[in-house]
Amino acid sequence: MNYNKFNKIILLVLLVLFIGTFIAPIIKGNNNETQDTLSLTFYTFDKNRTKKCKVELPTTIADEIFTMFDKLKNKIIYNPNNDETNTLKKDFIDILEANGLISPALSKRYVLSLLNPRWLQRVGNNNPIAKDIVPCSKNGNYALPMQSNTGSAYLCSIAGGGYGIIFPNIMLPRPRLITLWTAYIDAETNAVNLYTGHGFTATGAQIGISLGFIGIGLSFAFPGEPSVFGFGGYALSAFVKGENVEINP
Repeated sequence: MNYNKFNKIILLVLLVLFIGTFIAPIIKGNNNETQDTLSLTFYTFDKNRTKKCKVELPTTIADEIFTMFDKLKNKIIYNPNNDETNTLKKDFIDILEANGLISPALSKRYVLSLLNPRWLQRVGNNNPIAKDIVPCSKNGNYALPMQSNTGSAYLCSIAGGGYGIIFPNIMLPRPRLITLWTAYIDAETNAVNLYTGHGFTATGAQIGISLGFIGIGLSFAFPGEPSVFGFGGYALSAFVKGENVEINP
């Protein structure tokens, strides 16, 4: 009796192990599928409305979009109207359309117009901040950027991003010309006057507001992590209050 009972136990263990070899790959595959995809939301901002389009994409494609967007934000600030920046804008819109991130209600040409407004053509090939130091007087003296907790810029290119809340979620209902954003860790926002190069760089926790903002934005939802947002474009004016703000010049 004991021998038969022992055989039954051995048979049961082998059966469990046999079934487990089929179940384990399925569970592992599902986990990998979850880890290899993430949610991206693309926003377009014009003078009176906001549109968004949300998709699930493989991590590799999302990383490529994020890297290109990060480079585009830098170009919008420091070289807003040269040929390389305009080419990057077109390439970025192409990759957005190819991955379903542009709303069917919009066209690529329209989205590009948000990154190339007509009045930007009058600025010329402006590179407002080429160095960390800028002239502060006619006698050739130089000064480092001034430290502050607040910053402002007018008729400016503006780009930023970090961990926090993407601004459409907290936009005021009227007027739509007002755009807000807030970030609580690891954030950076740059705004530079298109003609003079005066502006600010805000890092760390911050809250900001822009008037007359047009441009684009992206938000990334990572499983188990705070949301990441980014935006880039142009504004009539921008204001920020944060942990660390450098005023240029």
